[in-house]
Amino acid sequence: MSSAVSQAVGDPAASGVVKSTLVGFNPGNIISDAVFTNKSTMTEAQIQAFFNSKVSRCLGGTDENGKPIVCLKDFKITSVTRPADQYCSGYSGAANESAARIIYRVSQACNINPQVLIVMLQKEQGLITHTWPSAWRYNIALGQGCPDTAPCDPNYIGFFHQIYGAARQMQIYMEGRWFQWYAPGKTWNILYNPNANCGSSPVYVANKATSALYYYTPYQPNAAALRAGYGTGDGCSAYGNRNFYNYFTDWFGSTQSASAPQGLVKVGTAVWLVSGQNRYHITAEAYPEYKAVLGAPKVTTASALTPYTVGARGSFYVKNASTGVVAMLQGSQTHRFASCALVASWGGSCGAPLVTMSNAHFSKFKVGSEMTSFARVASGGRIHQLSGNSLVPLFDAATAKARNAGVTPYAAVMPAAAVTQRKVETRIRFTPGTFIKESGKASVWLPDDAGVLHHLPSWPQAAELGLPSKVGATVSAADIKGYSATDPLSPFVQCGGVNYAAAGGTLHALGGAVPSGFTATRLDAITCGKLKLTGTKLSGTAVFVQFGGVGEVFHLINGQYRAVPTADQQKSINGEVAPSVLKTGAAWKAAVKIGAPYPGGGTLIRANGTSAVWLVDGASLVHLPNWAIAAEYGLPSKSTVVAPEAISGMAQRSALTPFATCAGGTYVAADGKLRAVAPGQLGGHSTTALSAQVCAGRTTGTAVDTPVIISDGSQTAVAVAGGFLILPDAASVTRAAAGAPVVTHTVNAGYINTLARAVVPGEGALVRASNESAVTLISGAVRLMIPNWGVAADLGVQPRYEIVAAQAVATRPADQTGIGIFVRCGQTDYIASGGTLIAVTTAALGGFVSTPLTAEACATLKTSAAAPLSTVLVTSAAGAVYSLAGGELVPWTGGTPTVKPLVLDDRTIAGLPKS
Repeated sequence: MSSAVSQAVGDPAASGVVKSTLVGFNPGNIISDAVFTNKSTMTEAQIQAFFNSKVSRCLGGTDENGKPIVCLKDFKITSVTRPADQYCSGYSGAANESAARIIYRVSQACNINPQVLIVMLQKEQGLITHTWPSAWRYNIALGQGCPDTAPCDPNYIGFFHQIYGAARQMQIYMEGRWFQWYAPGKTWNILYNPNANCGSSPVYVANKATSALYYYTPYQPNAAALRAGYGTGDGCSAYGNRNFYNYFTDWFGSTQSASAPQGLVKVGTAVWLVSGQNRYHITAEAYPEYKAVLGAPKVTTASALTPYTVGARGSFYVKNASTGVVAMLQGSQTHRFASCALVASWGGSCGAPLVTMSNAHFSKFKVGSEMTSFARVASGGRIHQLSGNSLVPLFDAATAKARNAGVTPYAAVMPAAAVTQRKVETRIRFTPGTFIKESGKASVWLPDDAGVLHHLPSWPQAAELGLPSKVGATVSAADIKGYSATDPLSPFVQCGGVNYAAAGGTLHALGGAVPSGFTATRLDAITCGKLKLTGTKLSGTAVFVQFGGVGEVFHLINGQYRAVPTADQQKSINGEVAPSVLKTGAAWKAAVKIGAPYPGGGTLIRANGTSAVWLVDGASLVHLPNWAIAAEYGLPSKSTVVAPEAISGMAQRSALTPFATCAGGTYVAADGKLRAVAPGQLGGHSTTALSAQVCAGRTTGTAVDTPVIISDGSQTAVAVAGGFLILPDAASVTRAAAGAPVVTHTVNAGYINTLARAVVPGEGALVRASNESAVTLISGAVRLMIPNWGVAADLGVQPRYEIVAAQAVATRPADQTGIGIFVRCGQTDYIASGGTLIAVTTAALGGFVSTPLTAEACATLKTSAAAPLSTVLVTSAAGAVYSLAGGELVPWTGGTPTVKPLVLDDRTIAGLPKS
């Protein structure tokens, strides 16, 4: 075990230790058995708090061996499981345990006072106060298994092994079975120093705890060590047991079972509350509350208080040690806190900083009203509500009651120290959901907690919101200081990010956005809490009302209320959903702006003084481009003239198209009906979405997945490329069908001429119809097939390749003879090479036949301006040279060519016949 011959490894001054003598030290009774084995002196939290108090700042860094420096208050380690035996009840190992937790758990397992282990840590390695401890100090923290004359036992290396091993060893020592040479009840000659020449003296060992200390550190302090206090004695001094006594008495009080008073005591000018094992220094502010119930303090000495742990400063916040109840002292009563959060809002804490009273002391105070989140900053002053770190002043007691779920709250006076830590707001709050007016002025306002005054335009508005139809309080200008006025209250409000419509005292969540021309008044949460937000959510996207619940139904749009003539049109306006019609008070109609009624849905109208004709579709207007399309839709052949205000604010949409969508179906307008077509066969056309009201009675047929073909008897056209392509003959109609059944929709004479023409591939285009595999080049009325991509590359047309709908090339059949690299433009023959046409003589073709192209197709190709070649040699990228003869490529054997061979794409070479 450790001899602790060295003076002290800790810094007494850093711990507040100032002892210079050891009056009271008895070498035969260093500590009583009762104190030595009292495992209940400290909780884990108290141990941790003690460590924190001794080292305010750890220096950190690395030690001399490159290991991290960690102070004891921050030290953690994985403990090890130890079985129970006759000395300790065992230990269940756990990861990441703090030093405080290990010491507490070991003290409970081995019935050793945790204060003993704390003092031993200090006297051995100074770990309690050390601000830069090397890692090795933890490995031999208590000197357990480290004799003076040999290396440390490896089984005890490590902080956990040191703590558990030392505590268990103390129980073995006190058992007296294996260690008897310092047995209690006898006198023993105990050395002053490991050097026997320093001598010894007889010591009567009075108890087991003292004998255990001598087994652990077998030396007593000599006279020089005792005179030195914490200082250095002489060459024969040993300090282990001296320092144990020093640190224990300075940190924890008497090593014996001395008694001390309970209740209020006074040492000098300081007043303390001694309750249980703790003592609390009472503040001057709180002293009258304690004195009124516990009586005047009794005068005592400082030494009488040393056995008691110093707790928090004695404030108004207290805790019952038996029940755990946390309360505030006021008016000689305890006022219970219902939650730790409430304690914190009042400036206290449920943790260590509280004054923890024994039940005997706590019960001396009468039980008062429970604490609330309402307080006064002075006795008899205005009630304030606690909000975060602020104190919010309330207009009157009725306001406090309303903001406390209708119950008048107890409002204690907040301690001055707590008030100074909070922001005391100056802006007064009013009863939520009530109207106020400034004295001498007519305007009525709804105040909210955000500091906004919402102007009330009329009392019917209050009824729709479900708020009182009267002024709740007349206030002064000073009372509303800090508030700002805003726009008038709207029939729409926003609460918690959700928009609601007010009607008849109930608020209904909107199914869509707030109607155009209206705004939603944003209200704070406490005001929203006074509203009835329980109305059924509105169906659809629009808002409709009936004044007094009878008569016309009005649509809210563009800041107006507009009558809608039929239920079908209401449904159309509401996104094809039957609307929820709100029932408002009859008086509300006089308070709002009534707009012009809607013109009837499905009608054609023209505003007086204008020429544009419109199809009424719900709340929108679809432009009619011509009367021909009206006939195809089966619409009236004339329009109704209406006043300009009838269409004011109605959305004006794009022109009616030949195609429409109704309830998800796709249709083409033809001969007065909307005829079903496949959605994928619109040929790039946009559709006009129409309401069920307009579509009703017009739709017919079942969609067949075939191109849309229309005919007026003289012309036939197919929908493609965003327009219509005229099909000149039956063969082109068949090609336009692309293998599907030919379905022709009859239209009125002349209608096709009003339609936009399709923009389809023209001369020189390289295309593949979507229903074919052949790639073709358009030339005149046909499409010439390209044999391979090498030819397309040599012709220079490959970059223009595109895949098109079969309908786009329905007027041009594919010519099976195809096209190669030999073409004729006008009277000139060409060979294509590398994207350029090079003129050649007829003889130079070598039996190959040129494909004639139209002038328009030729104009899209690149031609060389050089004179025609009379001799043509061609080569591939691999270097093979060929001449042209008999319509074939003939390998060149004539030595070095006298003309430069034309380079052809390898794929072109591969596709040409060879001899």
